[in-house]
Amino acid sequence: ETIEKALKAGCYALFGLHSGSLTVHHLYGLACDIVNHKPKPEGADILPTCARSIKDHYLNSRFPNRCSNMKAPVDIYRMNRAEDAVKCAEQVLEVVEIIVPNTTN
Repeated sequence: ETIEKALKAGCYALFGLHSGSLTVHHLYGLACDIVNHKPKPEGADILPTCARSIKDHYLNSRFPNRCSNMKAPVDIYRMNRAEDAVKCAEQVLEVVEIIVPNTTN
């Protein structure tokens, strides 16, 4: 969910969001919206790939009905998959930090 909020913050900073966008949870679409913005933000090319990768973690790690063979996420989720998700999340946050200036100074 953190990546969803970060991508929405990036979209908002670049071109604003309408109320309908606030209820969308489609990470890949949000990432593509940022990549397609002109001028393209620095480092943004990685966003769609990371968003697609994180999407599976975003849902499968939380909802048992997303798992096959009636297994709980804890039974099929592995440390290396979690570590990959963290790496992608860090990359997304790095790009969004470039887009959204730090206003806490």
